[in-house]
Amino acid sequence: DAKTIGSGTLLQEKYFNAETGEPYEASASSDVAPVSSDELVAKITEMLPDYITPGAELKSVTMSEDKNLSIVVDLTHVNDNSKIQLPIDAIAETSVSDITDPILDLGDEYYNAWDTMTLDFGEYGHATFSKADVSASAVGRYFSYEGDILQK
Repeated sequence: DAKTIGSGTLLQEKYFNAETGEPYEASASSDVAPVSSDELVAKITEMLPDYITPGAELKSVTMSEDKNLSIVVDLTHVNDNSKIQLPIDAIAETSVSDITDPILDLGDEYYNAWDTMTLDFGEYGHATFSKADVSASAVGRYFSYEGDILQK
């Protein structure tokens, strides 16, 4: 029933190759050498504008020495050309997965290059994730959280 799907208790989760039927482990390969901090920053800076909310501006992508990937996004003008004016707090909240999912979809060489990821939406809030917050499913990696992730 569509109303109850996903409401049960997860007992086990397995992943299979769609072509071969062989089972596989959905996790990062630790034997893949990470890209440099500069390469990671360049790749994310290049790709994120295609994923962020229209009207949002990617202000900066930086990597600290302790491998914290920091992404600053300005949402001030997201409602400027929109017929529907949404609360910017809500846009910030929904932008988290729009930004993090494509980063988590990059190969293991990018995944292994950072330890924590911080998203900063200025006055609308910020969130920091570690690799311990990453979950994986058949469709890929994602940060597992339940609403109200942004702190002010």
